[in-house]
Amino acid sequence: MSTTDLGQSLSTWDNAWKEISPISEIQMWDYYGGRQWITKYVPRFGKVIEAGCGLGRYNFYLKRLGIDIEGIDFSENAITKLNQIKSEIDPTAKFIYGDITDLPYEDNSISGYISLGVVNIS
Repeated sequence: MSTTDLGQSLSTWDNAWKEISPISEIQMWDYYGGRQWITKYVPRFGKVIEAGCGLGRYNFYLKRLGIDIEGIDFSENAITKLNQIKSEIDPTAKFIYGDITDLPYEDNSISGYISLGVVNIS
């Protein structure tokens, strides 16, 4: 099964992110007060991934806190955009193109999994 089998539309997400920047996404997160609840539960040690990272707002913030985090998304356009602009925000940030239903990680290699805004309707 893939994310497209679950009703996800690449064109919908690509269009939604076209006019949005990671900086504006981080600012929106600040506006809604999301930092305190995500930082309360994210593991401090080991690798954390954000599946369905979109424009990377959680990744950039948590990376600044010293958390080993990677973003994965099924939108190649979003990942390309992130990898182009990460030098302005955090050159060490890591974003990969992939399908969250078929993660490219070894078993037991992930300490934390964040997947906010990804909905699985089955």
